[in-house]
Amino acid sequence: MEAVLSIGGGSAPHTAKLVVYLSKSPGWLDDVYGIYLATGERLPLLRAATTAGRSPS
Repeated sequence: MEAVLSIGGGSAPHTAKLVVYLSKSPGWLDDVYGIYLATGERLPLLRAATTAGRSPS
């Protein structure tokens, strides 16, 4: 896998953020649960929000 494409709103961008991190991380989600704990390499993330509201980052 070279990149992740997220299409949609709601949980789609949040799930994509987890995928880009966990795909390159040797650890578990429980190891990085919290603010500023997820460090290291990530895959590129391309987002296409399909909602009228602000897309979360």
